[in-house]
Amino acid sequence: MTEALTLRAQVRQLVASPFPVGQLARLSPGLGAGWPASSDETLWFLTPILGPSSTLALHRLSASALLGVQTWNIGDLGSALGLIPHKATETLVRLAVFGFAEVVGGEYQVATWVPPLPSAWRRRLPGYLIGFYDERVAAA
Repeated sequence: MTEALTLRAQVRQLVASPFPVGQLARLSPGLGAGWPASSDETLWFLTPILGPSSTLALHRLSASALLGVQTWNIGDLGSALGLIPHKATETLVRLAVFGFAEVVGGEYQVATWVPPLPSAWRRRLPGYLIGFYDERVAAA
């Protein structure tokens, strides 16, 4: 089974009932350059990469994880993001595929920190955002 299929199966199994959300240790605050996943920078710079629903999910769930492990159900998350449950599940899969989440020990762990973008992702930003991104990274 490919990694994406394995991630999809893990996420689908987890969200079949209410599921806890915690912080992904390897992408938590204090990593130096980068920004909090619950910040506006996430909305600016990751939407062109992850897509709108996955970026909103990362933004929302990371804020939730920082407040302590919180239990979500896929219907409520979908409603919060304007998605039907199936699309909300696929949104969580996409976050895992891009490395911003993992299923660990029966918990959906989400990044609370976004490191600087890989150069391939930076190149995918619209032209007007590249300068803004470069300024933001230089200031960090």
